[in-house]
Amino acid sequence: MFRHGLRIAYSRADHLLSLTLPLPLLVLVFAGPWMWYRLRRWKYAAVADALCPDCGYDVRGLERGCPECGWSRWPNEDHAA
Repeated sequence: MFRHGLRIAYSRADHLLSLTLPLPLLVLVFAGPWMWYRLRRWKYAAVADALCPDCGYDVRGLERGCPECGWSRWPNEDHAA
């Protein structure tokens, strides 16, 4: 029935058990969760880069850091905004 896939067979003198899994199903089972995890991490990393880690203020386009709490992008810089 399936041309490409994984076939698992077990046989004894009086029993024969065979299971064939199609390759697209195997790809979905193993690669699907990995891709979902990677896409979520990529999405949340982009959001995290745009927010202040201390107060959550949107710091996109600001060079120095956060004007709300004084967080700085560079740790050795003075926190006065």
